[in-house]
Amino acid sequence: MGDSFTYGDEVLDEEAWPAQLQRLTGRRVLNGGVTGYGFDQIVLRAEQLADIHRPSVIIVSFIEDDVRRTEMRRMWWRDKPWFAIEGDELVLKGVPV
Repeated sequence: MGDSFTYGDEVLDEEAWPAQLQRLTGRRVLNGGVTGYGFDQIVLRAEQLADIHRPSVIIVSFIEDDVRRTEMRRMWWRDKPWFAIEGDELVLKGVPV
């Protein structure tokens, strides 16, 4: 799971790190990366894909900017899910988008 680095922006599919991991381990690797995602969206996507694919392992890759993106309600001119602190809890907001 991750952002554009995981997805493999600007490289061939077989050059993205999930494809390299699959080649090195011989195990099937699902690339859950999405360009422009923040850490919040990465986690939500991981939860969705885990329900569907039931993986034995989930690897999450992120960069510093992905954490900054969690503060935003809009990203790349589009609304996105976001979290608010209410009391002692994180509450998912903006869903459905």
